[in-house]
Amino acid sequence: MQLSKHFIDNWQKRVGSWPTEACVDQIIAQSVRVQPSKDLHEHDGAHFRMLSIYWHPELDLILKVDDYRGMAVTVLSRSNYTDRLTSRGRQAIQGGG
Repeated sequence: MQLSKHFIDNWQKRVGSWPTEACVDQIIAQSVRVQPSKDLHEHDGAHFRMLSIYWHPELDLILKVDDYRGMAVTVLSRSNYTDRLTSRGRQAIQGGG
């Protein structure tokens, strides 16, 4: 599994260590695949790819992977969820949401 620069940067911010291909392979093997990758086409024929989504409940991580290219694209952690709630709560208090 290759790791995109975006994946590595987000892993360091959200997980706090340096990811290795072997570590990510192991996490994916232990994860629940929530959605498979799919190659799709719009009505106008434009191509787009839906990424696989893997959830690792014990580590509380979600990984998005392009299985066709063998590339880990991004990682989400509890901090994403917490930051989003905090941001929305602030907006509601300030009358913006």
